[in-house]
Amino acid sequence: MSICYITLFFLTFLGDFTHDVREKVVVDDLIKHALDSFNFELKTVAYRRGRTENNGCRVLIFVENSNSFAFLYETSNWAKL
Repeated sequence: MSICYITLFFLTFLGDFTHDVREKVVVDDLIKHALDSFNFELKTVAYRRGRTENNGCRVLIFVENSNSFAFLYETSNWAKL
């Protein structure tokens, strides 16, 4: 008997940038901001760089659970630039 595991990851994206960014730095800063400002442990699984329609940079973040997805979905949780 074989067992099949299904893992569900939630995908969200963190804004569009007009210049190239280092996605690891963006994600690390976001995790630190969530912990320092909201005492929330953001659980990420993976991230990658994407491109926008006008050749800008987009950071795609895969999160581990629905709480982390809900945290990122709420734009008031994002750091103010």
